Amino acid sequence: MKDNMCYVKSFDIKKHNNGKCLIKLFMFNLVLLLHLTVSLGIVKLRDEKATHIDLTGIKGPYTYRNYCRIKSGELWWTEGEGGVGLTSPDGEGKEFQVSSTALNGIFFISPYKGWVVGDGGTIFYTDNRGEIWSQQDSGTKVDLSAVTCTDENNCWVVGKQGTILSTKNAGSSWIQLEPKTQEDLLSLSFVSTKNGWVVGDNGVVLETNDNGKSWQSYGKYLQTLNENSPYPNYRTQSPNFIFVKFIDKKKGWVATRDAVASTRNGGINWEIIHLETTLIGLAIHDHLHLVAVSLYGDNYVSNDGGISWQKRKTVVSK
Repeated sequence: MKDNMCYVKSFDIKKHNNGKCLIKLFMFNLVLLLHLTVSLGIVKLRDEKATHIDLTGIKGPYTYRNYCRIKSGELWWTEGEGGVGLTSPDGEGKEFQVSSTALNGIFFISPYKGWVVGDGGTIFYTDNRGEIWSQQDSGTKVDLSAVTCTDENNCWVVGKQGTILSTKNAGSSWIQLEPKTQEDLLSLSFVSTKNGWVVGDNGVVLETNDNGKSWQSYGKYLQTLNENSPYPNYRTQSPNFIFVKFIDKKKGWVATRDAVASTRNGGINWEIIHLETTLIGLAIHDHLHLVAVSLYGDNYVSNDGGISWQKRKTVVSK
């Protein structure tokens, strides 16, 4: 790293007869092996814990946890201690060593411009498709979880201890908002520069209509979400929300590790479905076509906006 800039590290790709690629990533002299299957937008990642993230057939754009597929088809993700990966629509892979700290969230507003956030208040930005990453001053040392933008200038970040950051200048400066919660925040969604949602642990579901100057809580409408969980140990706990996505002020979704809830009236009423898997987020193609992405590859697909779900490997396109 030099002058807060990070440059692409080297990597090797070896082709096999079965069409799979073994990508060798070099991270600060530690070799991390990722087995990737790349074909027509199909990407499967396997880490040292043998977890399996199956993104087969999931169209963009979408963002959840540490994955972001943009409309043009590129899939970006964070991996390991400070690594960022890119798979292009034609299957070409790249790996970038961005930071020495863990990166937890990623968002690209275009094929060239994107942000990553991570532990210790880390924020990096690129405007040349990942070739150079510039570190930005977040103003905090709190671990950051997720980032989103509505355009190339207006972005927001959430993190632990109720942290919400906002920028109006692509991250040249970040300001801290005050949501009046100390719970860890894990996901966010903004449909305009004024209207947005954040969710987190212990039932936190918050909305703002003035770019974070004030927040309204909707968690009370979802406090009983865990009562019908297929996992008994969840039933007596407050729901921990790992994902939120709204496509306008009225229509949106939130998710826990085993449930998806949808609203059509801005969070007043919710339809709740429990799924027998461990979720890491939702990939939302449009207002009807959704994928509940599982940690172990047994994804669920909805073609009616989240009212009903079927276990399946691919999205049914409109």
